Amino acid sequence: MSAPDATARGASGVLPFDVGAEEAVLASLMVADSAIEAVRGIVRPEDFYRETCRWTYEACLALSERAEAINQVTVAHELSCQRISTNGRNRLEEAGGVGFLSRIVGELPTPIGVEHYAAIVSRDATYRQLIGASSQITQLAYQGGLDLEAVLDRATRLIEPLREQVVKPRVTFAAQGVEEFLGEEIAEADAYIGDGGGGAVLSPGEKLMVAGPPGVGKTNIGYNMAACLTAGSLVLGLPCRRPCRVLYALLEGNRKRQQKRLRKVLLGADPETLGRFHFSRLNGLDLSQEEQVEALEELCRSLKIEVLFIDPFREAHPWGEDKSEDAARIMRVLNGLLAALPGLAIVLIHHVRKPDLRRLSRAEQTLDQIRGSGHLVAACQSVLLINEDPNEPDKLLADWVKHRDAEQRLAPMFLYFDRATLDYEVAERPGTVKVAPEAIVTAILSSGGYLKGPALVAGLVEGAGASERTVRDAIRKARDLNLITEEKVPGSNTKAYRVSVEEEEA
Repeated sequence: MSAPDATARGASGVLPFDVGAEEAVLASLMVADSAIEAVRGIVRPEDFYRETCRWTYEACLALSERAEAINQVTVAHELSCQRISTNGRNRLEEAGGVGFLSRIVGELPTPIGVEHYAAIVSRDATYRQLIGASSQITQLAYQGGLDLEAVLDRATRLIEPLREQVVKPRVTFAAQGVEEFLGEEIAEADAYIGDGGGGAVLSPGEKLMVAGPPGVGKTNIGYNMAACLTAGSLVLGLPCRRPCRVLYALLEGNRKRQQKRLRKVLLGADPETLGRFHFSRLNGLDLSQEEQVEALEELCRSLKIEVLFIDPFREAHPWGEDKSEDAARIMRVLNGLLAALPGLAIVLIHHVRKPDLRRLSRAEQTLDQIRGSGHLVAACQSVLLINEDPNEPDKLLADWVKHRDAEQRLAPMFLYFDRATLDYEVAERPGTVKVAPEAIVTAILSSGGYLKGPALVAGLVEGAGASERTVRDAIRKARDLNLITEEKVPGSNTKAYRVSVEEEEA
């Protein structure tokens, strides 16, 4: 992948191009999943000097548009399907066969920094256009004429588009005085689901995740939430500010079974409530396909949908949820929907890992059970985690493990399932086990007056049956009361704790 020397090519009149950079871009696309998104906005097919490189880039773009994998096999197949009109051969044969693709992949130093390779290709393409424009300007100057302004104007028009390709638009910001900002009238926050106070669990423009393991009844809970939203009634014990128009997009499941479930859930609903509930079996929905996203957007717009349920979310896209870059792609699509439909909120029904039964015996569940990149959870305003009670059938443990905009704590719940009506009776679970600051002192003293943080937390979680959050809160309180002192363990980020001198003497 050696590149021609810039000085030599300039002196000899060779047009600027860098085959090494062009092939490095193509090789990166075939070995790194995220490379296509990194270069798509930097380089165009026509920027490649070598025709075979341009064909290969076009093949990669075509595969990406169809959400197909980009690798040596798929690119080779794509090129082999394209015939050349002049000689009847296909593009793969003309490029040198599969050996051409194998060679450039084998010579790639690293796909890291593919944006740099793409920038070189784009830059040289602009230089070639500049050479072409300068040739035309030279001809204009030799031709001359009486109207110098007209010649200069034509010359400027030849150069200006090239400048626009490389000069980024100037970014501007606006600000207002803080007194003006604070003086604005504060309107009550709009919310589809409130927290019982002045805060919100789900508002327009936000995403809520309902997460649980397979078989826990997430779809039943989703149907009930949707029915309550359309009726304007309590949603799992939380207030619904007003009746909403809902679209429930179900991506899997037997049609007759779903009809039977919905009839039970909506039994006795008045015609107005039923008119606000819309249902679609979107088997095969693929949010990586732009045309499908546009169709979903248009459906929500035509029905004036306010809350969209996607069940199960994993079936709505082809990307890997465990990779942060793929999770970011997923959320960009959803955020695009929310931006296009300002009044919309989205509820994602999401699968999680099987629960740790020891953890289920404690008062609260935690986010780390949720499958996929932390980016998924971080992008949602609220997350409801649901598990079966290991000791009692038809009883679920439900925790609002995340509620960014709620102004008061949302208590853990028991959900008692009624199979006859597919409804849930909601009851607050007993509160978290309390851990007094003095218990922290006792635990440290029993270990000789010094204890590392992880061991202190694990010991009290196991011994007292408290949650990690409760134990950590108690440690902070003991520290703030000067009952214990905190220090870093040399050579690590781990914290350790000692009983303060005053407390030990007491």
